[in-house]
Amino acid sequence: MRFNTLFRGGFGLLFAVAVIFTGCGSSSDGRDRDVVWAVGNADSNGYAALYRSDDGGTHWYRPDANATMLEGFDAQNLHVTAVDDVWVVGTVQTLVHTDDGGQTWAKYATFPDENSSIDLYGISALSPDEFWVSGSNGSVYHTKDGARHWEKMDPAAFHNGLVQGIKAIDALTIYAVGKPADSTGGFVSRSLDGGENWEAITLPDNYNANEWIGVKATDKDHIVVYGGRGHYSATADGGTTWINGLINVSGGVDGADINDLIMLDTVRWWSAMDLDNIFLTTDAGVHWNEQNSSGASNMFLVGIDAADAQHAVIAGMAAGSPQIGKLLLTRDGGTSWTQQLLTEMPMQKVMFAPAEDVNATEEEGGSMFASIIRTSVEGFVGGATGDIGGVVMGLILEKIGWGSQGDDEANKLLQSMNAKLDDILNDLQAIKESLDSLKVQLNLDMEIINKNILDPTDAITDIGTTHDEFDATFGGVKSGEGNQTEIHAFIDNHIVNDFHIENDVNTIHDAIVPPDIAKTPALTNFTNFVNDSYTQGYGTLTDAYKAMELYTSQLIVNQLKGVNLVVEAKHVEEGNASVTQYMGSYQTKLHEMLGDPGNGESFIYNAYRLALMHANPLPYQSGDDYFTDEAAALLKRAEFYRLLASGSKTFGPRILVFQTQDTPSDNSFYIANPDTILKNSQFGCVQADGSVPGATYVYWDGNSIKPETAYDVYECGITDPIEPRTYDILDQNPNPYIIALSTAKTIGQITVQRYDENYSVQPDGNYTYGHTTFFRRSALNHFAQDSEYWSAHTDGMYLSDTYGSAPWGTGILGQADGEYEYTGHYEIDGSFRYDGTQERTLYVDYDATYHMVTNSYYTGAGSSEAHAYVHFGVWDATAGQAATVFHSHHQDTVGDTKDTLQHPTGVAHFTAKPGHSYYVYFSMHVSGISGMPDDGTHSRVYLEEINYIYLHF
Repeated sequence: MRFNTLFRGGFGLLFAVAVIFTGCGSSSDGRDRDVVWAVGNADSNGYAALYRSDDGGTHWYRPDANATMLEGFDAQNLHVTAVDDVWVVGTVQTLVHTDDGGQTWAKYATFPDENSSIDLYGISALSPDEFWVSGSNGSVYHTKDGARHWEKMDPAAFHNGLVQGIKAIDALTIYAVGKPADSTGGFVSRSLDGGENWEAITLPDNYNANEWIGVKATDKDHIVVYGGRGHYSATADGGTTWINGLINVSGGVDGADINDLIMLDTVRWWSAMDLDNIFLTTDAGVHWNEQNSSGASNMFLVGIDAADAQHAVIAGMAAGSPQIGKLLLTRDGGTSWTQQLLTEMPMQKVMFAPAEDVNATEEEGGSMFASIIRTSVEGFVGGATGDIGGVVMGLILEKIGWGSQGDDEANKLLQSMNAKLDDILNDLQAIKESLDSLKVQLNLDMEIINKNILDPTDAITDIGTTHDEFDATFGGVKSGEGNQTEIHAFIDNHIVNDFHIENDVNTIHDAIVPPDIAKTPALTNFTNFVNDSYTQGYGTLTDAYKAMELYTSQLIVNQLKGVNLVVEAKHVEEGNASVTQYMGSYQTKLHEMLGDPGNGESFIYNAYRLALMHANPLPYQSGDDYFTDEAAALLKRAEFYRLLASGSKTFGPRILVFQTQDTPSDNSFYIANPDTILKNSQFGCVQADGSVPGATYVYWDGNSIKPETAYDVYECGITDPIEPRTYDILDQNPNPYIIALSTAKTIGQITVQRYDENYSVQPDGNYTYGHTTFFRRSALNHFAQDSEYWSAHTDGMYLSDTYGSAPWGTGILGQADGEYEYTGHYEIDGSFRYDGTQERTLYVDYDATYHMVTNSYYTGAGSSEAHAYVHFGVWDATAGQAATVFHSHHQDTVGDTKDTLQHPTGVAHFTAKPGHSYYVYFSMHVSGISGMPDDGTHSRVYLEEINYIYLHF
């Protein structure tokens, strides 16, 4: 099925098929992704078709079928950022967006060349704010700020033609495919620098003669372009080699087009084709298995997306007249497909909302630049005792004769070292691109950020300049043929004698771990800025963390270029011993910069701090956690980064414990699984030297409270080898020879998996790793029934008495018969003192239950009354006045009876003053009068339970 915007009859109906940024594959939390969106052409009233399903594609509805912003265009493609956040592109250069599930829509007229003759067919997103769109007239646009501004690519790069598919794999790598304006066949264009330059990809065997409809990728190595007459071409090495393929099935004039294709992983692809053809491959196209379609026949299947290998939805449109559409569903991997919706308008594309579990984004892999840090440091240390030397860049020693043409082993080693240089330079560019993207999302101004630190920019520039100057001076000289005197002079003057490169390396270290407090440490300062941006509504918490990770990587990788120059020079001038000593010193510095949580300045310290600043210090309600899933995910990634960058040989299962400073320490954890009990299964826990600040909590010292932000940190791990699987975490040793397993309490689980160096889960990954976070604090409810802070007293008791046992399960009863009057007051108080140094708002969360009865009766002309009162609040004992009253209720009866059960709950607040003593009070009062001999009355208040009283700032 090829593109046009008009129905010409027969098989001439041509519609937009373009790539969707799906993030497809199994949802990481193992659950079906239930929200699906589908788009299609305008209905008979002129409104674009946008459908939503909340049950995985079984039932569909239009959230706002007649929204004004949906009028006058055909919706051709979409990207679903979140369940309720959807971007849609269509004809007449239309881009619309909803962030409330389709109840309202905004239309963007922000393209640099507003042109209603341009139709948009493709959309590919890198983040909620950065995406690419494509369409007719060679139109390709790029935005980094959520469609507020756009950059248009040169249409000549796409033959001024129909750019039907676009895929942004990362910030640098973008593919665009389609049909040229001035010829038949198709084109594949690629940019490797974020769109600055584009190159044409020539496919083998003249496969460019085919019109290309779409392009998909799982990563920058595995890419598939697909389109006309069942043709496709795939690469598994980033485009170095392409292998052509064909799904040879009838349809259309000369074969069925592949209109859409979803890559579940590198080998499992699902295709939607002309005339109800559905094919699945599980071996990267070596074999294709046909599946049966359903519903209305003679349809072009033009859109497909999958939640996982079993659950997928397909969009279709009629191959002729009338112009109808359908949506198909499978939940058994395509063994059966069912038609769930038949529409009056052609349907174009479908997309599942991403899994709401943020762990789905946590393990995307990629951008784990700790790998280049590890590779470089290992190269320096390993080479220091070798025959050639401690070179990673390999430039200096190569020029002075090491690795001459006659030494094959030396040449191989130097080639490897130069390859590492390429990795460093490539990663630096990738770090810059990724960080630039996040800076836009987080609204960061690096000039302001750098003003607050010992800015290492000059040191980084000096390192790069020295390297470039050396290469410019001696780079054209063959190995061993350079002027040795000049080369040694360069090394002496630029590296050894004045120590300026070594000083540059130290300057970058001192920016992160400053020797004095004149300026804020670089990573601490940067974390402050990204956190402020996040709290002001820019980006996500994950964006904030990843920006900090990238900023760290940028500093360290630039520093490593300098370290390499120093290592090379020391090896030439002084030999291996000097190199070994220097690298030992540098590894200490590396730990200070990356892995020391106790110095208040390192990468891992700031990762902890970022998560703690958004912690919930009062997780008492059902289902509440101290950390959100997103915060727990960034902590897991941060620990992996630290272990990888520091060259740790042991990853294994890791537990991170944060606890308030008034919590007794008992961090003993053991690991077991239902099938077998591991030996030596205790986690070794080490407390960080210093505390880490985070969300404010109430610190209890006896009955005194104060605001506190410091948390103790324990880092726990198992060093013994462990197989990937999910394990129970126990509070006792599960060894049956020591303690019965049945007595051990399961306090959590940890999933151990294998990862590659890019933090992607891979069955053959080199790193076995699992991570979970625990939070511990002193008792939240310090006013539990057995608390020593309670007291009780009575006042004005006449014909009244208390009953029960304080502090609760207790009450007051007053009663009178005949011509008598009763009164009584009973109060239960929970005392505390505020020891903060300044006034602060203190919140009181409360939940209580009490029973109130009032009863009065009289005969003839007599009268009787019964009254009961309850007041709950906080009393300022120092000032002698109420601080707040958070519940009041009174009940009166005259000649009748009232019996009620009250359950007051809520949150109150007051201003706590330094040094003042307070008490939470539960005040109960009864009174009544019996006016005649035959009259009677009684009142009763019974405090059944105080479920909790929590104090928090």
